[in-house]
Amino acid sequence: DPGVPGPTDPTVFTVDSAPVLSASTKAFSDSDGGEVQGGDVVTFTIELVNTGNAPATNVVVTDPLPAGLTFVSSSAGSSYDASTGAWSVGTIAANDSASLTLTATVDDDQAGQTLTNTVESVALDQNDPTTDGDDLSEEIAVGQPDVDLVTTKVLASGTTSPTQPGASVSFRIDVENKSSTFAATNVVVT
Repeated sequence: DPGVPGPTDPTVFTVDSAPVLSASTKAFSDSDGGEVQGGDVVTFTIELVNTGNAPATNVVVTDPLPAGLTFVSSSAGSSYDASTGAWSVGTIAANDSASLTLTATVDDDQAGQTLTNTVESVALDQNDPTTDGDDLSEEIAVGQPDVDLVTTKVLASGTTSPTQPGASVSFRIDVENKSSTFAATNVVVT
């Protein structure tokens, strides 16, 4: 009977609404540009985009900095807890976004290391139906520091005039690090 709605009536349908944080991204930049070195200031930007048709409420992102990075600041102020990495976002309306910028210093002892900063979790009151398109991890390859080694070889003993076969002479090899920033370690002269 078309006058009585029921499960087979084509005019009855269900509309689902849900937040979808599927366009969430993380980006990295080095304020000095070029190769990342110990002491450099680096910035991570996390952007959460709700492409769904409903608000995402009580959103909390957990993004602790890995060992080798020292926290400097965040754009979220008191809503980011550097000790736990928890960013209390709150509500992201449908078709809206929220972003967080974390600034950190690369520890000097990280030369030659790869540091990976990954968002560990994104929690919200609703079910996020998909994580397709999410890119929430960044790797930093920390380069070796630039040192400026100057090697000189000088005659330490003997004569500067032509030396006779079988005569003994000594040389002194000096290696000096002209870098005022980085120590040269494990130097071998052959």
